[in-house]
Amino acid sequence: MRKYMFFILIIFLSSCTSSLDRKLTGIWSIDIDSLETTNMVWLDCIGNGLVLEDDHTALLPGFFNIDINSKNDIKWESISDEGGNAIYFHTSPDNPMQGKFKITFYKDYKEKLFKMKLENENTVIICRKGLQSFWDDPSW
Repeated sequence: MRKYMFFILIIFLSSCTSSLDRKLTGIWSIDIDSLETTNMVWLDCIGNGLVLEDDHTALLPGFFNIDINSKNDIKWESISDEGGNAIYFHTSPDNPMQGKFKITFYKDYKEKLFKMKLENENTVIICRKGLQSFWDDPSW
């Protein structure tokens, strides 16, 4: 009986994650060629990886002259309200990814990729989801 209670508890707890969090969590690559910004710090970008973990920590792209590479210092939270979906990155004020970004998810049928567009007042970022089957996930 205790085994069944344990499994029921695990299933219940895993179902508490929002659908927005499930879409966000994972490995993303930033399409640097489609980046639109007025923030010149993006010119010093090192790499294009973005990893959003289940525990709401994040690995963001590195930037020359900005020490932001400590995973423990970077947190993210999803926001879903009447204004739509958004993500908020809690990191150093020098990081161009600091703050709130509006999220738009979409399927790119031509490239067969899941994508998301992150937008704030001075930046538009297109990201591609990695390690996820394009055809098998009906939640998109």
